[in-house]
Amino acid sequence: MELYENSYANQKNITVHKENCDENELYAKINLRAMNHAMRDLKANTYKMWCYFAQNQNSYSFWLSPIDVHNSTGISRSSYHRALTELIEKFYIIEDSKNHYIFYESPQDERKTDNKE
Repeated sequence: MELYENSYANQKNITVHKENCDENELYAKINLRAMNHAMRDLKANTYKMWCYFAQNQNSYSFWLSPIDVHNSTGISRSSYHRALTELIEKFYIIEDSKNHYIFYESPQDERKTDNKE
């Protein structure tokens, strides 16, 4: 394979141009290891929902709405339910009390769910 300026012919040189960031246009702080794991581990729409959760600050709480998820990600209501189920089954989301769930960027050991009553 032919080498082009420190790369191979099948590679493309990409320069990232980011949008402005201020108090109205924010960037999300996401753990890159967790993000890359989720990209490999989750189905496409589930990964979109993972991003929807991961864009929030640590310990931020909100009422989850299928309509807001759709408006943010474009996934349908049925995809929303499948994605939520996958996140729960793979331990990215764990119910800690009645109707209260915790999202984790990385899947949690299922033993953490054993303390539920």
